[in-house]
Amino acid sequence: MGKILQLRIQLAEIKPAIWREFIVSDFWTFEKLHRIIQKVMGWENYHLYEFNVNGVKIGAIDEDEDYELKNSKSEQIW
Repeated sequence: MGKILQLRIQLAEIKPAIWREFIVSDFWTFEKLHRIIQKVMGWENYHLYEFNVNGVKIGAIDEDEDYELKNSKSEQIW
């Protein structure tokens, strides 16, 4: 069984602060994390997304982009 992670996200440069705390499993993919963030923030998934983890870019593969991006559907959070 994987670990449980408590995450906090906060929008930059917004006053008053808009933030959410939530719990995820470390064996979930970044694509699933993206979907969870969409739900907890009340967003409707209108834009591409990208995570940057220690300089490694992870996101939804877009064939029009010409830089290296790991596939969020196969990369696990931890």
